[in-house]
Amino acid sequence: MLYLALFIGVVSIVITDKLTRAFKLSSIWVVFGQISASLVIIMVGNLEVNHISLGNNFELGYLTVPFTLLLLVSFTNVMNVEKVQNSSILLLPFVS
Repeated sequence: MLYLALFIGVVSIVITDKLTRAFKLSSIWVVFGQISASLVIIMVGNLEVNHISLGNNFELGYLTVPFTLLLLVSFTNVMNVEKVQNSSILLLPFVS
């Protein structure tokens, strides 16, 4: 189910990116597309970051979903920093 959620998320990011470029919209729409794609991955794919291991186990508890959302959106933005944006490169953080 995670792979289907990843596919849906990547497709929604690509569509949002293409529509933003075609209609010359502001970049906030790209961020909304990334957030919606990340929410699809979290809710449909059941992807969660439950704990962080920094010497000790740090349990996130109720902050699991917001921290996972922040992590996914930041990975997506790191991959789109370059001038010529390539949406297929978004798969790299998820594969790794």
